[in-house]
Amino acid sequence: MASSRFCTTFILPVTFGILTLGCADRVVDPKTPAIGLPASATPDVRAGEGDTDALAKGLALALGDDATRLRVRDDLRDSPYRAHALHLASYLRGANGSGVAAKAAAGLGIKVDKFLRMAESTPNLELVMPRPLDRTTWEGGAEIDVTATTVTLKERKEAKRISERGYDVRGNAKAVVTLSYSPGPYMIVRPAELAFPTDPEAVRAGAPRQDRNTVTTPAEERALMAQRGRERAARENAAIAAGGPTVRMIMLPPPDDGGGGGSPPPPSVGGGGATLSSAMTRSYCYGLAVPLNSYSDRDFDLVRDDCEAALAQRLAPLLNIGNWDHVPLRQPYWSLSRHPLHPDNLQIIYALAYLADGGYLWGIGAHSGDSEFIILEVKNTSGSNWGIIEATLSAHFGAEEGVAPQDQSGADSYYWDDLDYPQGPFPRIWSSLDKHANYRNRAACEGAGAGYSDSCGGDYIGTQIYAPASRNLGNFYHSTVWNHMTSTQLLDCTHWEGASFLYSAYRTGEECLWRTSNDRFSGWNPAKPDLVTPYWRIFKIFGF
Repeated sequence: MASSRFCTTFILPVTFGILTLGCADRVVDPKTPAIGLPASATPDVRAGEGDTDALAKGLALALGDDATRLRVRDDLRDSPYRAHALHLASYLRGANGSGVAAKAAAGLGIKVDKFLRMAESTPNLELVMPRPLDRTTWEGGAEIDVTATTVTLKERKEAKRISERGYDVRGNAKAVVTLSYSPGPYMIVRPAELAFPTDPEAVRAGAPRQDRNTVTTPAEERALMAQRGRERAARENAAIAAGGPTVRMIMLPPPDDGGGGGSPPPPSVGGGGATLSSAMTRSYCYGLAVPLNSYSDRDFDLVRDDCEAALAQRLAPLLNIGNWDHVPLRQPYWSLSRHPLHPDNLQIIYALAYLADGGYLWGIGAHSGDSEFIILEVKNTSGSNWGIIEATLSAHFGAEEGVAPQDQSGADSYYWDDLDYPQGPFPRIWSSLDKHANYRNRAACEGAGAGYSDSCGGDYIGTQIYAPASRNLGNFYHSTVWNHMTSTQLLDCTHWEGASFLYSAYRTGEECLWRTSNDRFSGWNPAKPDLVTPYWRIFKIFGF
């Protein structure tokens, strides 16, 4: 249920962002399917994909055996390749994978040689868990699905092929949602994203064994996001230097400093850093001078609450939203904690909480709820000056990710000096039209090779993200390295605070941003028709 008509844009108080009136927003009817799943959502197999369908079913049946499933988990875990992929053909002929192949063939009722020929009928396939959400949380349980395709990730994105036919470990056919959020973990056989060496299984078998019961850790995933962001920024900076797209901006007046203007730029923080009130030094904010207690640090994250609020508000990014975005409404929240990898630094997550994703052309793939986010890593430079040293920007996080250089999906981390600071110590971030993926500049948005049709064309309006103290979610998953204190939530379940008549019939529900039983974010739509990455999973992987 979508429409596109001439729209007039008004700027509301920043609590609600931007309101587009005079046209029908692309709102998903709760009585209809949220996303138009392709043919793979049915038991039918796409033409020409019989071998890959049987391959997925055989592997899924093999994973029905507990010992085999744990073996595959450990082999993925110990893989030295990016995203811990396994080269399928090489792996299935190796010492560990041969047992998997035997189980798969037995499940299908065929000989092992025939199953191996199916795996090798398309050269250079990889077996991978394509989402950090799964790699950091799946411990080898039977709640795993398997799908397979010979179509590249880029081609599937360009075709808006949201799901693939897959199987659970009992061999039951099901649609595995890959290009949107899937509530359950899955593995996929797909064309390899990066080149493997000549004997990939020998290299994998010789790699060190890891001592954990998940494929990766949050620390490793964050390192991968940083590596991906550094590589992408280097390519994009070179392209921009060669002559990128012309930027035409409509800007609002600079936000009120609140008495905290920027100071001369130190060499290591963006925007020169924000100078807070003179009392808000590192010693004060961390409770070193005056000990913290349950009144000054309600969420027990070892950061004084008034410092949290001041930093979240002062450093809140300038979010550029396009005038022609059909679904710009959002109700953002935030959380601050010590950085789990650099405990003397802080991290702030801005949960943007859009009411809807507008989909692609003509609203294809539109859905309720859009859980994009921005994370800033912040450090104290001197006195009461605090500055950004890194930013992590989400782009369709929770969907299948690739590792090829042109892929723009998931989340990438950028150094402070790869960002733009046009109005103060806070960076300017660009939100793609209707899809709300975050980009560090317009040229990066226009040049993204994700296949999601992301665009930042037309006129844009920039406003700082609304981050009052009342929107502080507190903490839950973060624990400090020296006392392992479990933090607390300050705000769990919320209601839509807006009064827009465009959403009166849809936004009467409750969103519980921390609650694990609420495994989706649906933009306050009580019918909850869509599967969108829940914020609690995002908070968990990043340590809030």
